Amino acid sequence: MKFMITKDQMKNISSNERKGAWAQTFTGKQFWPLDPRPDEVNLIDIAHSLAQQPRFNGHSLKFYSIAQHSVLVSKIVHPSQALPALFHDASEAYTGDIISPSKKFLPPEFKQIEIKIENVIFKKFNIDPETVDHKDIKKADKIILVT
Repeated sequence: MKFMITKDQMKNISSNERKGAWAQTFTGKQFWPLDPRPDEVNLIDIAHSLAQQPRFNGHSLKFYSIAQHSVLVSKIVHPSQALPALFHDASEAYTGDIISPSKKFLPPEFKQIEIKIENVIFKKFNIDPETVDHKDIKKADKIILVT
């Protein structure tokens, strides 16, 4: 594995212009979880990361990725919700997945970070947050969970 950091990226390492710290993505971009921007979101980074992360923290009989889960959810929602459903867990490409039993004990700031990243991802892919039917997606998510 070869990691390369450009001179421009080195300048940003000590930058005080952004909130928090950045993480390098699969494609070599910098992503600032506390200060996300649409131009830093990359479909390849999301797909690669979610394909590598197992659902249920890896506690399943066969490997089952967040990416596979997202595709399945996108197939059973109303067609107008397919794209938002595909990206419903995309923030986990940048925050990592935390299993639900643990997630409910995290400080509320973590959920705010996830929502902010989700909104930036939606903006990147021209998804209007006002048109997202979170109830439909959540219902589909639960159906896929027990299927």
